[in-house]
Amino acid sequence: MTRTLFRRLYAPAVAALFIAILIVSFPALAPAQLTAASVDNARRVPTARLQKGLSGGFAPDQQDPLFLPRVIYNTGGESPNAAVIAEVNGDGKPDLVVANGPNTAHGTVGVLLGKGDGTFEPAVTYDAWTWDDYYASPQAIAVADVNGDHKPDILVGNKFSSHRFGLFLGNGDGTFQPAVGIGQGPGTDPYSLVVADLNGDGFLDVTEGTPCYNWDDCTTGAVSISLGNGDGTFQPAVSNRVVSGGLIALAVADVNGDGKPDVVVSTCIGTCLDGGRGAAVVLLGRGDGTFNSPVTYDSGGNAGWSIAVSDVDRDGKPDLVLAAGDSADGKGGVVGLLLGNGDGTFQPGVTISPGTGRTRAVAAEDINGDGSPDLLVAPFYLFEDPVVVLAGRGDGTFAPNVLSDLYPLEIATSIVAGDLNGDGRPELVVVAQPVYGGGLAVLLNNTGPHSPSRTALLSDVNPAAPKQLVTYSATVTGETGAQTGTISFQDGNSTIASVPLVNSRAVYATSYNWGKDIAAHAISAVYSGDLHNAGSTSTTLTEYIGSFPVPSKVTVTTSGSPSLVAQPVTFAVSVSSASPKYGAIPDGELVWFYDGTAVLGSVPLAGGKVEYTTSALSAKTHTIKATYVGDGIFKPATNAVTQVVNKNPTTTALGSTPNPSLHGHLVTFTATVRSAGPVPTGKVKFMDGTATLGSASLKAGVATLAKSKLAVGTHSITAQYLEDAASARSTSPVLNQVVQ
Repeated sequence: MTRTLFRRLYAPAVAALFIAILIVSFPALAPAQLTAASVDNARRVPTARLQKGLSGGFAPDQQDPLFLPRVIYNTGGESPNAAVIAEVNGDGKPDLVVANGPNTAHGTVGVLLGKGDGTFEPAVTYDAWTWDDYYASPQAIAVADVNGDHKPDILVGNKFSSHRFGLFLGNGDGTFQPAVGIGQGPGTDPYSLVVADLNGDGFLDVTEGTPCYNWDDCTTGAVSISLGNGDGTFQPAVSNRVVSGGLIALAVADVNGDGKPDVVVSTCIGTCLDGGRGAAVVLLGRGDGTFNSPVTYDSGGNAGWSIAVSDVDRDGKPDLVLAAGDSADGKGGVVGLLLGNGDGTFQPGVTISPGTGRTRAVAAEDINGDGSPDLLVAPFYLFEDPVVVLAGRGDGTFAPNVLSDLYPLEIATSIVAGDLNGDGRPELVVVAQPVYGGGLAVLLNNTGPHSPSRTALLSDVNPAAPKQLVTYSATVTGETGAQTGTISFQDGNSTIASVPLVNSRAVYATSYNWGKDIAAHAISAVYSGDLHNAGSTSTTLTEYIGSFPVPSKVTVTTSGSPSLVAQPVTFAVSVSSASPKYGAIPDGELVWFYDGTAVLGSVPLAGGKVEYTTSALSAKTHTIKATYVGDGIFKPATNAVTQVVNKNPTTTALGSTPNPSLHGHLVTFTATVRSAGPVPTGKVKFMDGTATLGSASLKAGVATLAKSKLAVGTHSITAQYLEDAASARSTSPVLNQVVQ
């Protein structure tokens, strides 16, 4: 709890004070060197993840994340500033080389040898100091063969150094000789460093960006060029003034299509973040190691922390992308975009808002393989904001998306991308300095073809009592043999544990407390996926915690009472827990219906509700009972409703043939009984006044009676229907039968 409160209340202040001290001391706070990269800050969206999608964007889909979960590596130093991906031991597997800031008195270089699968050996460190450069603090780093022996060497730009840069000659096996300080030329504290052949002589040269032109002039940033001799030595540096402000990061690229390397830099004009503004500066190369006068372009933000060169609109012309800090109006972090004209000039800068806070570093890579560069953006404060990907649509516009946070990393310094496991897809490496702990995060690309997977989840105790141990087992099956990766066990929307798969299975044991844990818990298992298997999520398992069984409640209603015989009547039942904390009654459990003690039938619950319809109730008053059978969690419960069933009303019509009739001749009386319900059955009694003439049975609702001994005169004849089980009594109107 203390650690959490400190992070929330004091960590931002500590970080801000740290940066403020550096800004006061130096015109620009220098992040690490980035090759064709620039960085961004994002306001935190803790529950969001960067996901793969369609049409140049990434849509949230937790089953198919763009990157696998991050793995944190110690870089061997307390304040890592920059990293490069390079192969340094000749095994063909990419390695990581990191510039670490001061560890006690001086900085180090950390080398993490790659295993070829995207994982790395522990860092081996090399001191950056020399006998005359004890306080050297590596800020920027590059790997290249600068002495022609075909073995990679390491070059670092050191803050607080009396040398231009430090050089570690490689032995070819992943080990390096002690640092040698190179050069004493103008400029100070290089914050970025790039190795490239600038004059076309076939030897690699070193380009550095420094916030100060020299020790006596910190009003102007500079680009310094140290031409290489091809044997690990370099000519004295020549420095080019850039702008009235601190140069922070640079990149080397041919931006005007003449085949000659140019230099582009990101700067802060004035004081970064305090009334200043960010800018991109372009120095067109002449091909001999010298450059034309710098041309400055506004970044659109209040800083220019880093810069990337990439053709983001796919028109064949290089564009510039800057991590531009905050917007001019202070409403959030921005990325500055300057579309290239192809001749070394650029269109006015526009800003892209990822919906985040201050931006710090950005790299341009096609992450999802759609042919359009995407922008990987790191925030200043990883303890507040996530890393962001701006998914390129190929026309210079982007769709913002976010990655989950990278805690325990705290203050981002650089971001690089490259293929770390040989699958042809770029991975993401985020480097960070500490508030609590520095290091780097490696996130493996997860956008390639994947086989489907299925995740099953079981609980060994359900329901469970408080303090009782409950073990959840998640098993992943797929098409590629044993699956790797992790299982995130979730309770609702909260992750309660992340467990690596072992033989395609992950197990997590826990117990629940009294109080708020006494409830129904929606437990699920989310499989991260791996390089060959897509992620998947189990069906939700409802874990019940408490003292069981608990009371349940049944309510039953009728669609209408009274009703008529043979009329359908629907009885609606709702079943719920007497205490909502235990959740809903599970679907599929039975409710039985009774008419008194006679069983009518049973129906399974769905969403806590069920209906039973019948048209077989007889004409009387019924007590209809609904009984929930219960289970190990919920007790049985019963409720009843009264259903009155009446007979269907009838009408009786009477006719005779002939009428009038002759004395002694036969007269036939016909009674027709009708009902809105079933066809009436039973008998009809024929009356002559109060005297009974006789009776006849109904056939299809009709009864007939023939008489020949009626006296001369007028007879008042009626037909009385005597009812059946479904039809009520009725009497016809009087029929006057005349006998002559």
